[in-house]
Amino acid sequence: MKSLTNLSIVRLQVLEVGQHVKSVSKGIETLGSSFITDAVLTNYLAKVGEASAEFDKAMLRIKKSDETAKIVTADAVRDKAITATQRYLSVFELSDNEAELTAFASLNTVFNTYKGIQKWNFEEETNGLDNLLTELATSKYQPSVTALTMQNYVARMAAANEVFKALFAGRTTEQANKEHYDTKALRDDLTQKYNTLIEYVLVMAKATNEEQYNKPLDVINTVRKYYADLLAKRKGTSKTTEEPIPPME
Repeated sequence: MKSLTNLSIVRLQVLEVGQHVKSVSKGIETLGSSFITDAVLTNYLAKVGEASAEFDKAMLRIKKSDETAKIVTADAVRDKAITATQRYLSVFELSDNEAELTAFASLNTVFNTYKGIQKWNFEEETNGLDNLLTELATSKYQPSVTALTMQNYVARMAAANEVFKALFAGRTTEQANKEHYDTKALRDDLTQKYNTLIEYVLVMAKATNEEQYNKPLDVINTVRKYYADLLAKRKGTSKTTEEPIPPME
């Protein structure tokens, strides 16, 4: 039974996402333009290539600016702080304690207002997080925060946001910042086009069993397995020395 190798692409680091997609794209391209006759598949590959090129441009600008790189890193830290808080809160949805359920319902309403905040652009996320923290500190929600002992999580979000704001406020007006790239939006766009490509290849490989789909599926799974193994080795550790798989030439 044909299938895709399990891989949580959302767990890949920013540069790894770009390298992963590029490895898939380059690997399929090595099969030759005459090998793939399906116009739909060719079109999907072209769209992935365009999205990958835009992503690379953004990453190049980040690499050229130490300041921008620090900002991106600080944003990732606060994203993780927000996600940790949301996951902690979600645990209380299953509580058998009436007071905890009431507190959960109250806070969940607030957090739903900022659903997906980690994917907002830098300025929007900063303002949104400021507003969220202000609401959590009000007399309406503070008792619920205390009831669920969420103070440390709220403090973590606040601290991460302040670090980000300090870095972002001090950014220079260098050329690299004049052309704005929303790396989050570019990552989402690249991932969406990648998912469309691999899902199409899988469906067609199952339906037709033709080599123009089977071989690309093999390429996709080879790359996915590498990154799945990378994540497995990294799990539970703070650092890793593994290098991402190089583009397939």
